Amino acid sequence: MASRRPPELTGRATPPQPQVALTAEGRRLLEERIGLLQATVADLGDGLHDPERRADVVEAYERAVRELDRLQALVEGAAALDNLPDDPRRVELGDHVSIRLDDGTEETYVIVHGVEAVVDDARISVESPLGQALLGRGVGDTVEVTVPVGSYRCTILSATRHLTEAAP
Repeated sequence: MASRRPPELTGRATPPQPQVALTAEGRRLLEERIGLLQATVADLGDGLHDPERRADVVEAYERAVRELDRLQALVEGAAALDNLPDDPRRVELGDHVSIRLDDGTEETYVIVHGVEAVVDDARISVESPLGQALLGRGVGDTVEVTVPVGSYRCTILSATRHLTEAAP
């Protein structure tokens, strides 16, 4: 798809993104988001050529272009979690982790890069308090999770990687 950006808005360098690893489902959802952003940029780009609409769309256009560039760079440079080594005794990025809270409640989450965490309630970011407490720990470990309102403890029941999470 050819760029529809006016000359004064092109040439902005996108800051380098650290390499991330994405689940197959996360990659698919981000690619859908990229498609929506491309359509948004095209629609807003049309308004840039209309002197009556230009002032109203420049900021939204620039914001959409920055987000599109960021997501495209992230997806293009991302490794597939399916290709990374998996240690079933340790919690790693991409693992489905089952935990038991002190009250006996069991919960399961997928540990993902922060950009995927907004997909649903079952995905938690490696940067979240729970993600940080679990990452690198072993099955059977009890961990302390510090959150803004205090802390809680949970025990890691399992850590598995499901490689067939999202078939294309």
